[in-house]
Order: sequence, then structure tokens, then C-alpha cells
Amino acid sequence: MQALSSDSDVEAWVRGVVADLLRLEEVSLVDQMDTPYMAVGLDSLDAVEMIISIEEDFDIQLDDDIIEQCNTMKLLCQAVR
Repeated sequence: MQALSSDSDVEAWVRGVVADLLRLEEVSLVDQMDTPYMAVGLDSLDAVEMIISIEEDFDIQLDDDIIEQCNTMKLLCQAVR
């Protein structure tokens, strides 16, 4: 379970998960926090993997309605907080 102390920690962690899925450097996603997942390059399977990873690492269960509304990394970070 992740113990993150600040909003920027959560954002960095989510960017890291997305970067791993896309095989990119995390820093390349800093300016894309408001960009929809599909525009960043995630497909629907990647998005599912990302949600599963977040739920497991943060020991949380995100409601399906929340998941559907969170189509950017920024919105997802807000849901995790």
C-alpha cells in the first residue's frame, strides 16, 4: 500500500504508472495531466490495468461511476485523494 504525503506525490505516482504502461519517461507526462487518456496514448486495456494497479497499491476500491468520470490523470488523482 502506498503512503503518499502530498498531492504532488499522488500525481507523480499516477504519472509513473501511465509512463510504465506507455513505456515513456514519467517527466514526459507532466504537462499532460489534463489530457484524456486516449489522447495520451492509453487504450481501454491500459486504462483498466492502470485502475487495477491504483486500487491495489492504494488499497482502495474506486466506484465504477467515478472511474467513468475520471478520463484524465488529474481527475484520477483527485478521486484517489
